[in-house]
Amino acid sequence: MIVGAAGTSLLFAAVFSPPDFTPPLLLLWVALAYFTMNAFYSLFAVPYTAVPAEIAGNGAMTLRLVGARMMVLMIGILAGAAGAPVLIAAFDGGRDGYAAMGTIVAAACFIAMLLPIRMLSRHDYFSDTSWRPPSIGNHLAGMRVTLANRAYRCLLFSFLAQAAAYGGVSAALPYIISQMLGRNEADIGAGLGVVIIASFATVPIWTIAGKRLGFAAGIAIAGIGYALATMSLAISIYVAGSWGVALLLMGVAGTFFAGLQVLPFSFAAEIVRSTAPAEEAKFAGLWVAAEKFGLAGGAAILSLVLALGNDAVVSTLYAGIAPMVLVLLSLPWLFASTRTA
Repeated sequence: MIVGAAGTSLLFAAVFSPPDFTPPLLLLWVALAYFTMNAFYSLFAVPYTAVPAEIAGNGAMTLRLVGARMMVLMIGILAGAAGAPVLIAAFDGGRDGYAAMGTIVAAACFIAMLLPIRMLSRHDYFSDTSWRPPSIGNHLAGMRVTLANRAYRCLLFSFLAQAAAYGGVSAALPYIISQMLGRNEADIGAGLGVVIIASFATVPIWTIAGKRLGFAAGIAIAGIGYALATMSLAISIYVAGSWGVALLLMGVAGTFFAGLQVLPFSFAAEIVRSTAPAEEAKFAGLWVAAEKFGLAGGAAILSLVLALGNDAVVSTLYAGIAPMVLVLLSLPWLFASTRTA
């Protein structure tokens, strides 16, 4: 985790501080820095993701841990979204402004990432001093064993579809706000800010819902609610084109988005805790990879759809239709995970 935190922070700064290269070399620099940064982030994220399954004594404790974590995450996202433009402007914009912003945010990220490392350092030790790093063949065998857990596998496939749903909508929102609604770039940040604030405010509600309704029912409600909210957003844009109504519906989508963040992860941690408590890292690694794949998949589907015609019109149609299709596809897998857990 220490290596991951240091590498992520350094490479985040590097993304925004490229040398004065020609455009092709500049693109190569940013691409390499970005993808390497994500590789280092995985070194931090996988053990971090495994912690709730390791230290939680039951499902209720898992929900509390994940709920608190998600609230802190939303604060970080909101601070980054609001603070980055301010830092860029404070350093006169342009290359210098972005470089300064990248350096300051990277330092803040590194400090924040040290906090869980400090907490875990009191509990982190090798239970087996003869342990050696596994070979690639052992890694692949471990992945097969992990995927053999049917409850986890079904939940993972369900989560993939849901992540693609909200990943595609997140990618479509800038087109919708700037072109269909005719707003400026600052309003793109405002729209995303409404989603994040609504998510932050409703995390405790979804924590309670998970306890009262159960994980699967809560996830299904969150997924269908999110899809209905984005469908309503698309319809409202075509019918009225009102910025106020759009913001309201973005907030509604944000409340259900919180459920799609808290509950699937809590359910996965509970499956791991109850069925394979010694294998948290393998399960967490697959979960992190699935999340990244789902988010990228949603954006990739959007890019293919955008090739069909007008960016704004197509992206609005996508936001209205694709989330519902993907959420409905996820439900059989979701409820299958309860029958096999």
